[in-house]
Amino acid sequence: MTTDVFISYATVDRVFADHICSRLEAERLKCWIAPRDIAPGQDWSRALVEAINSINILVVVLSSQTSSSKHVPREVEQADRNGKAIIPIYVEDCDLSGQLSYYLDGLQAIHSKSAQDSVDELARAVQTTLGKIQAGAATPVIRRKQANDEDYVALARAICRSIREQLSEMVTNEDALTIAEPVHGKEIKFIDLACNRVARKAISQWESRHITGVYLMGEDIDDNFPPSTSLPVACILDSLDGTQHWLRGKNLYCTALSIFERADASGSPFRLRVSAIQQADGTLLIAREDLRAAYVDGRTNPIQLNVRNAAKEMGSAHVCTVSRRPDHYRVLVRHLASGSPFSGLYTFGGNPALADLALGTYDAVFQPDASSVGDSQPIWDWLPGGHILARSGGCIHAIDGSPLDVVGAAEASMNTGGGHYPYVAAHTAQLSMIIAQWLSSDSQL
Repeated sequence: MTTDVFISYATVDRVFADHICSRLEAERLKCWIAPRDIAPGQDWSRALVEAINSINILVVVLSSQTSSSKHVPREVEQADRNGKAIIPIYVEDCDLSGQLSYYLDGLQAIHSKSAQDSVDELARAVQTTLGKIQAGAATPVIRRKQANDEDYVALARAICRSIREQLSEMVTNEDALTIAEPVHGKEIKFIDLACNRVARKAISQWESRHITGVYLMGEDIDDNFPPSTSLPVACILDSLDGTQHWLRGKNLYCTALSIFERADASGSPFRLRVSAIQQADGTLLIAREDLRAAYVDGRTNPIQLNVRNAAKEMGSAHVCTVSRRPDHYRVLVRHLASGSPFSGLYTFGGNPALADLALGTYDAVFQPDASSVGDSQPIWDWLPGGHILARSGGCIHAIDGSPLDVVGAAEASMNTGGGHYPYVAAHTAQLSMIIAQWLSSDSQL
C-alpha cells in the first residue's frame, strides 16, 4: 500500500515534525512517521526501509542538528536511491554538511519566516508534487556537476548499502538458504551477478548527478584493467567472499570497493581516492585520500591504531590468515607442523580481516601460501582493506619483508595492468617483518 509522505527528522525536531504530520493528515494525506508507525518488536532499520520504499514523497526537516543525526542522512539516501521526490523544509537557517549536502544541494527547499507559513507552504508543495506524480510528470532534474571526493564517498556508501539490502532480501528466501558451494573455493556466480547488477544501478543513479562516467570492474565482472577506457572514474568491487559465506551463516562483510579518478579522459594516470568496506552489522569503514585518513562512517574522529606500543612476539599475537582454497590450507599446515607460533589463529582473511585489523580485532593478517605456491590476490581482494588499514596507521609488508606502499601499488596496478601482491599486515612494522621472515623460511616447510 502506497503512503503519500514519509517525514524524516532528527529527534530534537520531533515537535515540529509532529506538527507537520498533523497538518498533512488534516488534508487527508497519508503520512508515515517514526516512532508512531513502527510496530512493537519490529526491526527499526527494516521498518524505515520498507516505509520509504512505499512512499511517494519524503519530507525532511532540517535544522543545525540534522547533519549529526544517524538516521536522517540514511533516510534521505534511501529515498534518493529509489527515485522518491524529496522536499526539504528548514526549521532554522543552517548549513548542511556531508551526506545531506550531497543529496539536498540543488533541491528547492522551503524557507519561511514563521513555522505556520512554512508548514502551509509545505502542504501546498506536497499536494502539487503528488499531482505531478499521479500525472506521470517528471520530477525536477538535479543539476549535474563535476565529482569531488565527497561525491566519491557518497558513491561508495550507496553501492555498499544497496548490496547489503540485496543480500538481506536474499537470505530471507528459503531457496537461497539451501544453496552451498558445489566445490570448495568455487564462486556462487548468481550471487556475484546480483551484487554487480545492484552496483551498476547505484552507479547509474550517481552518474545522473555528475558529469562523470564510472567503469565498474572486479570479481566476476572484468579481469581486464582499464587503462584503455576513456571513463575518468574506475570502481573496483569485491562482493564474493562475504556474500558466499553469508548464505552459509558465516558472513564476514557485505562488500568492499575502491574508487580511482583521473584528471581527464585523455589517458592521464588513475589516482586512488576512496575505499570502503561494509561489515555484516552495517558498520561502514571509509578511507579517504583527500584527508589521508580512515573513518567509521558517521564519526568525525579518524581510526588510529596505537603503533607506538612495542611489537608483539609471534607467540602473543592474535593472527588471521587468508586461507580460502585447498592449496592455502596445505601450505598453512606445513608451516604450522611444529606448532602454531601464534596465541590465536583464524583461517580466512582478505578485505574483512584487514578492516578488522584496523579496528584492533587482530594483531596481524597474512597469506600462508604466497611464499610457497606463488599465489597472490587481485587488487580488489586486498586494496579496500589495505587502504583502510594503511590510513589507520597499520603496516603492510611484502612477503620478502619490504614495506608495501598500498596507495602506490594500487595506482601502479590500475595504470599498468598488474595488481597481484602477496602481503603481510600488522599493527607494527616489526611484527609484520617477523611474520614475513617466518613465511619465507624454508626450514618451516
